[in-house]
Amino acid sequence: MLEFTSAKEVLDFSKKNSIKQIDLKFTNLFGGLHHVTVPITRVNEQFLKNGIGFDGSSIPGFKTGKQSDMKLIPDINYAFIDPFYEVKTLSFFGFAYQAGSNEEFLLDPRIIAKKAENYLKAKSFANMSYWSPEYEFYVFSSVNYKNEQNISYYEVDSDEGL
Repeated sequence: MLEFTSAKEVLDFSKKNSIKQIDLKFTNLFGGLHHVTVPITRVNEQFLKNGIGFDGSSIPGFKTGKQSDMKLIPDINYAFIDPFYEVKTLSFFGFAYQAGSNEEFLLDPRIIAKKAENYLKAKSFANMSYWSPEYEFYVFSSVNYKNEQNISYYEVDSDEGL
């Protein structure tokens, strides 16, 4: 994990380490991971401070209708070199904001977690809190399906059973 305290540090690190692109990751309310990738040539201090615009109506659980303009602002405090890209990519998680008003988007899971943590501190319930996802998976004994012109079905079976 890389830690930065300023946009200048991010830019200096990117230049020194031949970073080719910046990837901003965020999740929707259902846990789906989304991202916006930007070539390093478009990244400057202004970008790192103000973020990049995106259409919130394309993200499940975010926005609908005409007022769907949003922006994603990177949390530059923590970053990592993403090993899954073909070119050297510096990844950040971002916070979603309303594009016009610069207000935090209240359905952004990271903002929800931040507000919950601040509430715990303000009420003196805890000095520190730890948050983690609930990992779930399913094991199926067999899965069968058919999709033809006059027939379509699926069958999922598990020895675990419910």
